[in-house]
Amino acid sequence: MFDRLMLTDLRENVSRLDARAFAEIKSYKDPPKLVHDILKTVLGIFSIEEEEKLDNWPTCKQFINNDLVRMITQYDPTAAQGMVDGKKLSENLEGISHGSVSKQGSMPAQYLFNWAFVCLSLIEHTAKMKQNARQKQGQSQGQRTPQGTASPSDNSTVSPSATQSPDPAKGKMKTNNSNPIL
Repeated sequence: MFDRLMLTDLRENVSRLDARAFAEIKSYKDPPKLVHDILKTVLGIFSIEEEEKLDNWPTCKQFINNDLVRMITQYDPTAAQGMVDGKKLSENLEGISHGSVSKQGSMPAQYLFNWAFVCLSLIEHTAKMKQNARQKQGQSQGQRTPQGTASPSDNSTVSPSATQSPDPAKGKMKTNNSNPIL
């Protein structure tokens, strides 16, 4: 529940950010790796674009807009219905410490990092809870899953039938009705 409280606070912090706050991040021609990795992770949570395309900084930074802020403030990682591979996205944040983001001096990057970190934690926790519930259900039905083996649906992904993403060309939301591949 602590993560849930932190998420609420982080949503409020992000909601206070405006175009001026993000101008520094958008102004980078070649951002520090940690800033790019943080933004790729945030965008990956929303399945905005294929991961390979987000490796391109100009593609990545075009999604920094008010729609992204709105999506962040409305996102519930425990009710996520999207194709989010929490473990894979967490790899983007490996090696990035809270202190290293602070040293970068970017408040928006710090808020995005903290938000993504908490969301990924909640996504993985929710996936484990669902897995445990399936195992208990299987045990109660006499279909015991051997310990240490994964059930066919065992992973830390959650999948939506439709995701929304900021449309950088129009500054509006577009709906992706297919499950994007991460």
